[in-house]
Amino acid sequence: MLSEKTLSKIRGLGLGVHGYLSVCAIVQEAIDESRPAKQTTCFALILPGDWPADYRELFWEKYPNKKSKKEAMKALDKVAYSGRTRWTDLIGAVKRYIVSRDVQRGFVKHPATWLNAECWKDQEQTTPWLVERPKSFIDAV
Repeated sequence: MLSEKTLSKIRGLGLGVHGYLSVCAIVQEAIDESRPAKQTTCFALILPGDWPADYRELFWEKYPNKKSKKEAMKALDKVAYSGRTRWTDLIGAVKRYIVSRDVQRGFVKHPATWLNAECWKDQEQTTPWLVERPKSFIDAV
C-alpha cells in the first residue's frame, strides 16, 4: 500500500484520474516485486517414491483407532513429506502395533498421537500376554 505522502506527490503531477491510477498501479507493482518472496518453512511437496499415492486411505484403513481423522492426516502428511520415513517401515510398524500388548489390552493411541510421537520407531512387545485362567477350587487345593 502506498503511503499518503507518496499519493499526494503523484496527485501533484496533474495527470488526471487515469494517469493517477496508472502511476499508482505501476509504483505498487514495483514495491511488490522488490519484496522478497515468502519462504515456506514447510517441507518439499514431493511425495517420496516409495509412498503410494493413496497412502492416506491405506493408513486410515489399517490403523486400529479411527479418531480425529483430520489431525491424523495432518500428522501423516508431515511424516510423508519429510522424506525421513519409508512407507514400508511405517505400515510395518502399524501392523506390529496392532498386535502389541497395549492394543490387545485395549489401550490404543489416537493415530495423530502415534504419528507425532514417532511411535513407529518404538520397540513394541508383540508377544501377547498369557492370561491365566482362574483356578478352580479343586486346582487351588
